[in-house]
Amino acid sequence: MFIFIGRITKEAVHEIGHTLGLGHCPDPECVMHFSNSIVDTDRKSYFFCSVCYQKVKAAIGL
Repeated sequence: MFIFIGRITKEAVHEIGHTLGLGHCPDPECVMHFSNSIVDTDRKSYFFCSVCYQKVKAAIGL
């Protein structure tokens, strides 16, 4: 159950990133990295990399 919650959390954060105008990130650990498989989803973190984080901040006016 906890693995499932982790996966849906990562994908929810990923989709929020898209709503803020972010594209896919080449960093395999960034939450904005494209998941080709469930292994990719499990490898990435819950967080934006530093580049994507700056884009999020700009998108929300910080």
